[in-house]
Amino acid sequence: MQAHVFFLTAAIFCFRLLNDPFVLVESNFLPAFQTVGTLGVHAGNALELSDSQFLVASYNISNYEIKASKLAHRMTNDKNVRKFSSVVRTDQEIMNKQLLAILMGKRIVPPSEKVSGKWKEKFKYLDNLMGKDFDRNYAADHITGQVENIALYNSIIKTSADPAILQFAAEGIRKFQLHEDSAKSLLVHINIPPRSSW
Repeated sequence: MQAHVFFLTAAIFCFRLLNDPFVLVESNFLPAFQTVGTLGVHAGNALELSDSQFLVASYNISNYEIKASKLAHRMTNDKNVRKFSSVVRTDQEIMNKQLLAILMGKRIVPPSEKVSGKWKEKFKYLDNLMGKDFDRNYAADHITGQVENIALYNSIIKTSADPAILQFAAEGIRKFQLHEDSAKSLLVHINIPPRSSW
């Protein structure tokens, strides 16, 4: 019996200001394809990510933002929130396709669970909100989330030598910055009281 399968556990780069649960990464290395498992975070750590760990983090981010944007489109009554969520969804779907192409090029099998770890918990939290409460949290999450995403993508630019990953990260940072700026404006709009209450 060939013993080609073994487990790798690694601590993952922290980019949250608040304390998040520490989640270990379990990875199965198969003869032809590499399967990278769930990515977690731990506040206070600034560990370098390998290319494969970065790709798994990006996969979670992309799928979380697509899922959250679809939720926002259904939940909100605010046309500005709906418009913002559509832009984020479109951008992330493009990034997701690019990401999957890189994963396949590296013979890495994406995790079977598209949204896992802290991103799964974030989605559960949003899914329990309604009305303005949802709108505010959705916008605020995109502000803090994009700051984290930009830090993550900047970290891989400093360590990776893979041209495809470097190009993907640079384009991702540009989109995240636009999303962060839009989310800040959106949050201001959401917090302005209706004219009838002035």
